[in-house]
Amino acid sequence: MEQFDTSFQEFKKNTSSFNLYSCPFSISIDDVPEDLQMECVDLQCASDLKDKFNNFSLLDFYKKYVLQETYPRIHKLAILMTLFGSTYLYDQVFSRIKHVNCTSRSRITAGHLESSLHFATSSIIPDIGKLIGGKQCQVSH
Repeated sequence: MEQFDTSFQEFKKNTSSFNLYSCPFSISIDDVPEDLQMECVDLQCASDLKDKFNNFSLLDFYKKYVLQETYPRIHKLAILMTLFGSTYLYDQVFSRIKHVNCTSRSRITAGHLESSLHFATSSIIPDIGKLIGGKQCQVSH
């Protein structure tokens, strides 16, 4: 558990960069580093790219559609994130962040996101039958 917490300290320090990489269309401009804000505004205004973001994996989206000529700083960030996230585990985490931390879930806290990431990257298979076995269903009257 200590090793896991140590591994994810860097995630906490670079939250805004990770959020920009994983959810570029739902991140608030105020949460984006100043040097990336104008490019982020341009990216968020490109509706065709938003459709592509929803239909492709993160790696394919940045590789094929966020071009260096158009978005040089975001492209550079994506390269750094992609190099960092090139292993299966990190790829899985970014994909999970994309689906968990979006605008439709505005009440999600950092703790909930962290718990969801722990679950998404765990190799433990939950015994759903055992978990719900002791629960009593509430029937309507």
